[in-house]
Amino acid sequence: MASRCRLFARSLHWVVQIAILAVVGGCLDIEIAEMPVPLGDPEKSHVDPWFNGLWLGDGGVWVFEPYDRRTWLVTWYGIVEDDCARADSSEASVSESEDEPIIEETGAVQAADEESEESDYGSLIAEMRGRQSDCLYGELVGAMKVWLAKIGKATFMTFELKGAFDTETGFVPQYWLAARVIKLEHGELALNYIDPNFDGFLAPDVKAKLEKLDSEEPRKAKTLAKARRAVERVIRNNVDADDLYYGEDPFFSLFRIQPQDYDIFVDDIVPSP
Repeated sequence: MASRCRLFARSLHWVVQIAILAVVGGCLDIEIAEMPVPLGDPEKSHVDPWFNGLWLGDGGVWVFEPYDRRTWLVTWYGIVEDDCARADSSEASVSESEDEPIIEETGAVQAADEESEESDYGSLIAEMRGRQSDCLYGELVGAMKVWLAKIGKATFMTFELKGAFDTETGFVPQYWLAARVIKLEHGELALNYIDPNFDGFLAPDVKAKLEKLDSEEPRKAKTLAKARRAVERVIRNNVDADDLYYGEDPFFSLFRIQPQDYDIFVDDIVPSP
């Protein structure tokens, strides 16, 4: 079987972990704890067309497809290379080792003082165009129901895994991911994930509601709503607190794939209808 190497560094597994493929070929795991409640009500949300389309990030390609007027179905494809040589063999800067990532430095997330966002996207596209088109293909990572919620002065996105089944709870979700979303220039989207271990969530009234929710089998919609509102109140009061979020701001970035670059992705990585 041909050896395969992911093009981008991070892939989400709903454990929930982000597996980082290091430049040397090893793996590091950064655990992102699951949120016990979603943010906002998907029945009261709305789709912002700005997010529609294809996005390129460290995890591969995210497809933001409007499911209805309120939510998206976001499908995530990892980018994989299958035992192919560079189309331009004269570029010696890229290692020919089969065990190394195709992108040598990292994916889309780089320090702001290194390059502009436009250069980041451009360098990723140039790297991909340096590969033989039939060498790259998409590998489905997962699908999520996604919606927006405005909490205080900030906008948040909730990610709910779809296509999963539990022997005890069926299709009813038990955990979510939530991130603050920030629209940046040059078609970049920053996601700053909430840390559920934030001290504010340990306040007695919030903790009591979460413990009640955790004790119920099955969970009641009314209990979930009360716990959600308690968590949202903490977020609203601490929206700019650094320790509410994981890592540095932004923790994760996505770049909008421009129409002139669709030929790289559509059919080979992202299936067409």
